[in-house]
Amino acid sequence: MSNQNILYDYSKFITIGVVRFIFTFSIYVFLLKFVHPVISITIVWILAVPLTLFLHQRYVFKVTNNKKKMLFKYYLNYSLTYLINLITLYLAVDVLLLNPAVSQFVILIGLSLINFFFIRKIYKL
Repeated sequence: MSNQNILYDYSKFITIGVVRFIFTFSIYVFLLKFVHPVISITIVWILAVPLTLFLHQRYVFKVTNNKKKMLFKYYLNYSLTYLINLITLYLAVDVLLLNPAVSQFVILIGLSLINFFFIRKIYKL
């Protein structure tokens, strides 16, 4: 696949990511008023993963023939990035005492790059 195609896929991925970010980050910040950041991000991820899967299949990546294998890998990827998110958020908020909203914003930038390359491979089984 050419670099131009990768950039086109990434631009669509980022567009979906922005939509998802606005939705999920708003919920995350709202929930921070009531619960610990780790609980807030857990609720957000439970809501976001099915939404993201739908949007990725619809607008970004081609669905593979082996949907079970793709779904397994998709949820495995999001489980791993969720764990990375939890650990880094905990360290930022509870150890370094940083602002939870700012910390999550920065964490999401890194996770978006990780997710793009993993998800891209998942859909190209």
